[in-house]
Amino acid sequence: PDDRYPRPAALAAERADLAGTRGIDPEGDRAAVAAGPVAEARPRSAPWPWLVPVAALVALVAGLWLLPRLRARARPAPGAPTAPTTAGTSPEAAPPPSAAAPRVWRVSADAAADGPPSLEEAWEGAGDGDVIECAFDGERAVAPLRLAGDRRVTLRAADGHAPVLHAAAAPAGAGAGITVLAGTLVVEGVGLSGSADGGDLLVLAPGATLEMRSASLSRSPAGGAVGGGRAEAAPGAFVRVGPAGAASSRARLRCVGVRAAGAGTLLAVDPGTATDVEWTGGTCELDDRFLRAGGAPRGAAATRVVALLEDAGIACRAGFASLVDSAAAPTIPALELRARRCRFACDPGAVFVEQVGIGSPEAYRGSVQWSDEGGRYDGGEAFRRIDGAAEREELPFPSPAGGVPSGGRSDRAFPAGDRPTGEPARPASTVGERPSA
Repeated sequence: PDDRYPRPAALAAERADLAGTRGIDPEGDRAAVAAGPVAEARPRSAPWPWLVPVAALVALVAGLWLLPRLRARARPAPGAPTAPTTAGTSPEAAPPPSAAAPRVWRVSADAAADGPPSLEEAWEGAGDGDVIECAFDGERAVAPLRLAGDRRVTLRAADGHAPVLHAAAAPAGAGAGITVLAGTLVVEGVGLSGSADGGDLLVLAPGATLEMRSASLSRSPAGGAVGGGRAEAAPGAFVRVGPAGAASSRARLRCVGVRAAGAGTLLAVDPGTATDVEWTGGTCELDDRFLRAGGAPRGAAATRVVALLEDAGIACRAGFASLVDSAAAPTIPALELRARRCRFACDPGAVFVEQVGIGSPEAYRGSVQWSDEGGRYDGGEAFRRIDGAAEREELPFPSPAGGVPSGGRSDRAFPAGDRPTGEPARPASTVGERPSA
């Protein structure tokens, strides 16, 4: 700054002195400059110098974002081969996990080490929305299976196959063939079998859901085949709900077109557990009962079952339901049932609903609500029996003059604590007869 001209006039004066010493005419120079060609306008610089690095940065970020996803798509699911190994035994290619395209784990009859996954491997690897497809026929023994986590898994039969999973006998306290601790298990077209000495076939925890469609359930008596004389309260159950959880957690059992047959109770509900049941179509032919529910400890929430049965044939030789409380569990279990176009049957001498406990009959009357539309009841001497601490009370079917013709239908509602208000179809010729499929 110290070497600069302080004013423009000083620069002009020195320039004039310099021009005089060099013999240059300042005015002529100015004219020459003025007359000279006008300099062309400087073209605007091209945008490439800054666009190139920006484009390179965008490409780098996109590559870093896409690379892990491309690797995930290319990586096969654990235990689920994606390429055929042997004709006729290869699983379907497993698509990437997504809500729109769940994985299909195909389990075939071939158990080769490099072939399709085993049922147990598929069960462990299945994620939310995945399908385990059984592409084999006949019975296959399986170890106890557990479904945990908030996920929905479907176990279905492959087209043209009729698989049956047989639950191997488990040691005492080891659980059941299949245990649903949380989430939803869907069974489609698969048979589940077990024996009375093998514990429960399925266990459903509070808050979990079991859906069955066109499936079958069977349990043979301990040490023998299904059939013969009536079983005396066979141990275990086809489906057990428990143990008790939070009061707001309800287990849900939904069955459509299910066929159940054999020894034991279809549904056993542990004390203090709430359960919703929907049974549509299908048949149930058991040596014991459809439902058993126990009382809950004093002060605890009551065991409660809400059921809707439609277009079903239910033949339970010991009766439909047994509700029992005791001194250790005096809270009376409750049943609310709606039946539409169903046929019920039990053995002569049995009752459809039996309540046993330590209270007086008055304490039990409001704990069962049963409504019916177009139903038929065969066998049994009474509809409901209350066996209290000191006395027994039976609520028989009414018999108005004229009765109802054989095979007829009636619409009837059983308000809580009251006798049936209409005449069910109970032809004498079919007493004790099991409903046809």
